[in-house]
Amino acid sequence: MIKYVKHEFIDKNKWDKSINSSVNAYIYADSSLLDILTDNSWDALIKDDYEILMPLPYSKKFDFKYIHQPLFIQQLGIFWKNTASNSVLEEFIDAIPNEFKFISLNLNKFLLGKISNKLISRKNDNFELEISGNYKIIYESYSSNLKRNLKKAEANNLNEIQYVKPEELIKMFRENKGKEIKKLKSKDYNRLQKLIYMLIHKGKAEVKGVIDEHNNIVATALFVSGNGRSIFLFSGNTKEGKKLGAMPYLIDNQIKKLQNQNYILDFEGSNDVNLARFYKSFGAKKFHYESIEINRFKFPLKQIKRIYSYLKA
Repeated sequence: MIKYVKHEFIDKNKWDKSINSSVNAYIYADSSLLDILTDNSWDALIKDDYEILMPLPYSKKFDFKYIHQPLFIQQLGIFWKNTASNSVLEEFIDAIPNEFKFISLNLNKFLLGKISNKLISRKNDNFELEISGNYKIIYESYSSNLKRNLKKAEANNLNEIQYVKPEELIKMFRENKGKEIKKLKSKDYNRLQKLIYMLIHKGKAEVKGVIDEHNNIVATALFVSGNGRSIFLFSGNTKEGKKLGAMPYLIDNQIKKLQNQNYILDFEGSNDVNLARFYKSFGAKKFHYESIEINRFKFPLKQIKRIYSYLKA
């Protein structure tokens, strides 16, 4: 039986234990991570004794309560321990209380074959590099352009630093790429900073940097580890870092660290053609996950999307 459980009644110990033993486990569904990135605004659907789980992150404005994908979480959906039927997604969606009038969620890639034709969905690209052998074998799959950039980085006397303050990572992003992303507000960066410190404390995150020959930090990256994955979750790069080949150098170092450990380096995207090309240059393979939208209002979806954009503002 599927039960709707409000946030305050979720047994977090059972939840995390079940997520970590799921066949499709992702750190995105960790209760502490969800708590921080939703400000504790998530409920859940739970089947039997925490056998199958679906987090329901939500927001509320005026009289509207809606489920949506939190920032900095790529994939959610349903997580199961043993097996799940092809109708599991439909069953769980039907169990979402009617008080949630609009639903917009990214599902995890393991739900691809379980999406009903009745649902409005959109495919997204993600790139993953399976790291099971030694570095030399992985390096052979690098593109010729990437190999040139790594040689350039070596010639530029770059060095990696093992710890960068989360504040420095976020500051670098905001002063560069972040200027182009207007939807990210100060409160979002504050949540991210809180998340990084929590994950570092739990031994599940590293913030690394690259310094040039003058000891200036020119690139930074956040790698989050869990469930056999190292997720390239967030990064900052300066103009100088781009010229010097700092980001390829930093990711290459992470691959060296993970070699022979049966890890997946998850690039966390992207639908962007240029980023996709960059991730593929490491030999990463493309996988898909889907986004779904469900309108429970009586008026058209196009109008709902305008309302949804307003609610998120």
